[in-house]
Amino acid sequence: MKKTLFAVMWLAIAGVFTVSTLSACSDDDNDNKAGSYVIQKNGVVEPSQQVDMGVFNIDGKNYRLIFAKTNLTARGLAKAESDFGDFFSWAAPEPWCTAYERTATSLSPTAWISGKTDGYTLGNAQYYDGTRYTKYQNENEQLSAEDDAAHNLLGGDWQIPSRAVWQALLDANNQSVTWGKDGEMKMTFIDETGKPGMKISSKSNPDNYIFLPATGRIIEKEFLYVGIQGNYLSSTLGTPYNIWGMGFGEGSAGVFTTCRRMTGCVIRPVRLVAE
Repeated sequence: MKKTLFAVMWLAIAGVFTVSTLSACSDDDNDNKAGSYVIQKNGVVEPSQQVDMGVFNIDGKNYRLIFAKTNLTARGLAKAESDFGDFFSWAAPEPWCTAYERTATSLSPTAWISGKTDGYTLGNAQYYDGTRYTKYQNENEQLSAEDDAAHNLLGGDWQIPSRAVWQALLDANNQSVTWGKDGEMKMTFIDETGKPGMKISSKSNPDNYIFLPATGRIIEKEFLYVGIQGNYLSSTLGTPYNIWGMGFGEGSAGVFTTCRRMTGCVIRPVRLVAE
């Protein structure tokens, strides 16, 4: 019998945009939290918004990885695959930027939650007391469920991917999945918006894929590498001040510790089902 596992798990990118408008950071659908979407183990995510990417070996055990089809927002999931969703600091319960202006080549934050108006700074970081971090201090330490934004917003066994989950997905390139066309890790476009990103497809069933938009990241009040790189959180701490995350650019992808805990990155939720 299959059992679901809650084991918590995190990432870097940017590109060219075709839209010029003032947007809520979320770009989401409030209906994603409707009671009718509550399914055993799946929290508030309807089946059509879940993608089975196959079975992967994670830390010596086999798990089926079920990814959300879109990025996380403050109210659930983004509407479209190319939507960025919201930018979360590691261990923070909600995004600090609540709206941004989107231009042809950049994003500019325009609104913030109360108390975080100076942006994604060390002083605003979750569990930072002004001199040090008071929680999560050990290398490769995992977020607890109470500090996992994906779990708290979606419920069920949804979580932020761990370093091990991202690494397993990367290691499977040209084996059970392909990152970009023919596994060359080239970015592509998924719809008429022209927003670039990485398409990861199952080799056994190419209709099963996830599209990760090249969101870049935000430091203080500045968005960086938008449309050029993708920066996706993991749930794994690298050092007391840095986290593991998955990042990609044109022709490459990897798991890195280049982002700090207060950096704003996006989240692609995942579920792990033990085989």
